[in-house]
Amino acid sequence: MGKSVVLAADPSRLAASRLRFRCSSTSSTFRAGSRRSLPSGRLDRENRSTCPSAGPYPTPPQDPGRRGRDGAPGRVYRSPVLLFQKRFHEGLVSGDVTLTFRRWDRARVKPGGRYRCHPIGVLVVDRIERVRLADIAAADARRAGFASRDDLVDYIQSGPGGEIGGEAELFRVELHHGGEEDRVDLALEDQLSAADIEAIEARLARMDAKEPWTAATLALIEEHPRVVASRLAKMVGRETAPFKVDVRKLKKLGLTQSFEIGYEISPRGRAYLAAVAARRGRL
Repeated sequence: MGKSVVLAADPSRLAASRLRFRCSSTSSTFRAGSRRSLPSGRLDRENRSTCPSAGPYPTPPQDPGRRGRDGAPGRVYRSPVLLFQKRFHEGLVSGDVTLTFRRWDRARVKPGGRYRCHPIGVLVVDRIERVRLADIAAADARRAGFASRDDLVDYIQSGPGGEIGGEAELFRVELHHGGEEDRVDLALEDQLSAADIEAIEARLARMDAKEPWTAATLALIEEHPRVVASRLAKMVGRETAPFKVDVRKLKKLGLTQSFEIGYEISPRGRAYLAAVAARRGRL
């Protein structure tokens, strides 16, 4: 019988224990992208997003004294996580999947919230509401990434709790892809100290040493979000390839985020620009 109790007072470790128990207590755990079941009580280590009703759960800080069977420390997320099986990732990024149904006991996301989904980046929740299973339409099932309503119901019932009746309530969550993984945690940090502002300014000054471009590029992206890079480059009279290289430099500082089409100023970038504007207003 697997261990399911963590003898520690650390709330983050207790939360992680609950997540392991939720996903391992079901009689069948499904590997992402397939229907192959695993023995009861066993969690697929390589596909931890397989629990249909799981998430978002913050992963606890890394404990140097505890390592996985491969000897590597666990992944650390500083932002909340919304879990999806691998087979849904492509649709989430492309925009074909904009809906998910969750068998939660309470709402675990909120409208406007940004939730990490490894490895595709960030998902933004647009709306959440309770609905009856019987009221879910075939169109909603397709928006959730299923070929039919029956496939969606089968998937829901494959998770903890087993079969449910038509009167049972689920959480209907509308969402969209909010940017790729690179520097996601950094990009979401919008509480900047004076030292943070100074450090960003110093990095940008070094980038501008030969020829100033960072402020103009940030302003361009702010004014034209999610516009294809070739059009942005043309607006400032630049070739597309070197323009994209420069934007990646800004992304490494957490100031921008990339999307399927174009870019946006990240929460960190907006906080930085607001701080700079406020300081200039005081001069």
